[in-house]
Amino acid sequence: HRGEVDGQVDFFVAQDIFSAAGNAHRLVANALKIAVDLNNGEDEAQVDGHGLLFGEQLVSHFIQLMLGGVDGGLVLLDVLAQAQIALQVCIDCGLNRLLREAFRLMSAEAAGDVVPELREVLLTQFTSQLYKIHAHAEVTEVLASPLARKGGLTASLHFALGLAHFELKQFSEAADQMRQCLSKRKQAALSPINTDILTAAPQHCLALSLAKLNDAVGAEKAFLAALAEPGCGEAVKLDFAKFLS
Repeated sequence: HRGEVDGQVDFFVAQDIFSAAGNAHRLVANALKIAVDLNNGEDEAQVDGHGLLFGEQLVSHFIQLMLGGVDGGLVLLDVLAQAQIALQVCIDCGLNRLLREAFRLMSAEAAGDVVPELREVLLTQFTSQLYKIHAHAEVTEVLASPLARKGGLTASLHFALGLAHFELKQFSEAADQMRQCLSKRKQAALSPINTDILTAAPQHCLALSLAKLNDAVGAEKAFLAALAEPGCGEAVKLDFAKFLS
């Protein structure tokens, strides 16, 4: 009968935080050209359509934050370059450790010292990596942290949190996060977005969550909205057919 549906949702990894700096060799070369003291406004990174060149900013910021010295900075740059290479060959463990440490360090900073662009891109990349390794509970912890709440969540982060709640079978929370994603997805962000938020994915996940909550009216409305979205695939149509049967 109507309402019995067991759909699945997929989460594509957010844009690589180092992509703006190009390959690993360019990452090192470019990062060495910019100042390490972001707080004094000495950074001269260029601005593109999404804002700052996040790879260079991130390297610069962590050199200042973690090591401070030239020798230490070179060591960190080498670690970041290795993480970029590891990411390209789908070996995520080193990057996960790096992002986890970056999250710890940024969380320890005073609120006024946190660069908003870096905060957003770190949270987006970190949670996408956690989702890839099925660490759904940790995604919810990261996005409920003081660091995540300092500037509020973007539509992409609401989407990530909603998917994590869905995987944890916390359907009410998942539905709430998808609604917030939908309400914010046309707002400007300081970091590259997860482009899935502009497709049928949020409405699809909302529909599945509401179906699990036995809200047949709400689920049908969300399914119909998903079908009207760009990027509506066969999965949405199949789940809607199951819902109606």
